[in-house]
Amino acid sequence: MELSLSDLNAGIIDNFNNLEPFGTANPEPLFYTRGLKVKGEPQVLSRDTLKFWVTDGHRTCEAIGFGMASFKDSLANANSFDLVYTPKIDD
Repeated sequence: MELSLSDLNAGIIDNFNNLEPFGTANPEPLFYTRGLKVKGEPQVLSRDTLKFWVTDGHRTCEAIGFGMASFKDSLANANSFDLVYTPKIDD
């Protein structure tokens, strides 16, 4: 489903979590946001993990890509990009 960063909030993420448990017969929902920009420099963490901040010009969110460190340079050099993700609350 396409979703803007402005639509993300704790309440909507809690609603998605009510759909658990996720697995083969009940896959975790994926969302799509277009036209994002990287804010700051993406960082490579342990185990090939990429950490970066994304913005749509109105809202900024942290993003973590497990196993995606190889995308660091292309992400840092992109004018804009589209992102597929599962929203989570970082506690």
